Amino acid sequence: MNGQAFLGAWKKEWKMMKNSFTFILVISLFLVIGLFGLTTELESGFTYLGVGVFLFPVYVLLSLNTEALQMDAFLHINQSLHNVLLAKFLNGFLLAMSFAGLIGTVVLIMNQIENRIPLGELLVNMILLVVNISLLTIFPTIILLFLWSLYHVFRKFHVVIGIIGIIGFLYILNKLFAILQDTKVYNTLSDWGVVTWETTFPVIDSGGPSSLFMTANGNIQFQIGSLLLYAVFTLLFYLLSIYLLQRKVEV
Repeated sequence: MNGQAFLGAWKKEWKMMKNSFTFILVISLFLVIGLFGLTTELESGFTYLGVGVFLFPVYVLLSLNTEALQMDAFLHINQSLHNVLLAKFLNGFLLAMSFAGLIGTVVLIMNQIENRIPLGELLVNMILLVVNISLLTIFPTIILLFLWSLYHVFRKFHVVIGIIGIIGFLYILNKLFAILQDTKVYNTLSDWGVVTWETTFPVIDSGGPSSLFMTANGNIQFQIGSLLLYAVFTLLFYLLSIYLLQRKVEV
């Protein structure tokens, strides 16, 4: 990837989306405050960080739709589609990290008030959680990119056909993943390399399953095999998205 070309694509992306970037960040912060209220409970602080899961895909989808308003220019720019898309991913990642940084500061302040976890240990745990959240959000973001690309291919026939195509694809994808997860091949590829990080996260017992790869006692646990398998799926859907967009360009 040409560094100068990517920098140019990112500058274009930032110029196009800087207002939306700020708007999403501010609205997300106000939404978190509105939902959970101003509190000094450390448990709520970690819940705040979980909202960052949604920011990356929301930004990328909004950026793609904004780009669609300039579709003619987008489809004929003298830039690599990889550069254009990676610039969007970078900005989405920066948005999520900005949110995590602001909420993380709040968590640090709450922890100092309650004096529950040593500062160094808290920082390490928070970094692990943010990495955890980042890994969790990549796959659905790429799926959204693929759906957006697929929709614009189908839409050339009719908008309704595009919508039906997306619904049909989601139904088939859900069925295929359900079938795949019941196979021995899937278990062989995914069920290995269990990694557990012991943390001191305060945990709220909601009576339901834990999320974000967290165990019931607040530790972070995941399987390397599962991550690698979904990394392959992510790369596959990304390349398919590029192919569909290039076909759209040719049309």
